[in-house]
Amino acid sequence: MAMKLIRTQAGDGIFVNLIKDDRFKHDRIAVNFILPLARETATGYALLPFLMQRGYAGCSDFTAFARKLDELYGATVAGKVSKAGNYQIITLTITHVDDRYTLNGEPLAEECARLLAEIVTMPAIENGRFDPEAVATEKNSLADTIAAEVNDKRSYAVTRCTELLFEGEPLAVKQYGYAEDVDAITPESAAACYEAMLSTAAVEITMIGPSAGEAVTGIFREAFQKALENRNRQPIDPDFEMEQKIPTEVRRVTEEMDLTQGKMVMGFSLLPAEDKKAQAVSRIATAIYGSSPFSKLFMNVREKLSLCYYCASRTMASYGYMLVDCGIESANQEKAEAEILHQLDEVCAGNFTETEMENARLAVVNSLRTVTDSLSAMSSWLLNEILQGGDSADPTDEIELTQAVTAEEVRDYMRSAKLSVVYLLAGPGKGE
Repeated sequence: MAMKLIRTQAGDGIFVNLIKDDRFKHDRIAVNFILPLARETATGYALLPFLMQRGYAGCSDFTAFARKLDELYGATVAGKVSKAGNYQIITLTITHVDDRYTLNGEPLAEECARLLAEIVTMPAIENGRFDPEAVATEKNSLADTIAAEVNDKRSYAVTRCTELLFEGEPLAVKQYGYAEDVDAITPESAAACYEAMLSTAAVEITMIGPSAGEAVTGIFREAFQKALENRNRQPIDPDFEMEQKIPTEVRRVTEEMDLTQGKMVMGFSLLPAEDKKAQAVSRIATAIYGSSPFSKLFMNVREKLSLCYYCASRTMASYGYMLVDCGIESANQEKAEAEILHQLDEVCAGNFTETEMENARLAVVNSLRTVTDSLSAMSSWLLNEILQGGDSADPTDEIELTQAVTAEEVRDYMRSAKLSVVYLLAGPGKGE
């Protein structure tokens, strides 16, 4: 069944995006505030979704709010922080049982849409501040989240390489902000952050599920109109177009930490994929090079030569960069780096078989199909589609483009890759 995206403007810089999908037994609504990534504001904005998910002006008591959700057939509200290109995204979601499964035919979708609309437009701010106890609790939680980033050494190394690759640019800013900025947040400054977000963020509201309908659009339109009556809203117009950064030299950075397995991440600039055809080429190229169990990196660097514990590539095609990360013994760094570059040269030379091409096509097609298996995956895909200026409601619409990708297109695309950063996270005394 072909799915259709219904996109409606509900205010200045505010859009509601609906996909009706009767396969699910739940509905998921997400309100996404899109803000410029900036070092000075990232931490304050990152705290907001976790404060807001605790309640709203009409129900600020956390226990009473939890009881209200129970009454809505166990609906769940969650806050989330993410980033896309040069933008930070603050998200509040509600997931609930579809109307078809309520006991007395209650319009649960509308009730939950109204609740989420109140959460995002009427948060629990009183006398110009959030509740001090709530702020203290969520500050501790945010500080723990930021501190825990270093515990996953692989993820930490990838983050550090990205920071070096885009040093001085918004894309280098951490999505959760910085530990040294958490202490400075006050109940008043958190409220000021909310005001800034409501006044300047681009807002994309998505709803996916059987009950996605125009009534939800009307609920959010009315809520935002009321909230913005006495505010001077001047929303940003996000621009996700990126230019390829051509490095003049390779930057090498080594850091030491108490670990036994070293982590090396190589950052490459790439030609940004500006349309769906280019994105399809990027997916196939990445699968052949390093994102699949049959890739050049896995089969050669890891399996054949045993130069690392793992070795994989990930491509942020729209933003023009690729990362290759591996777990290594420090003594193997130079050999691993040389072989990673050699396998890239192989792809650039077109030295891969039709079997490798077909395996890549099958892997990417399967990945596109699995997106439609969950509401959260579909919601994330839809938001990315909107941010990239697309209008397709169904990931499987891209299968035909994927199957049409040629070996020549893969080769030409990967030839745009330029090594920019080599980051090594080594054990004590092993980074010399």
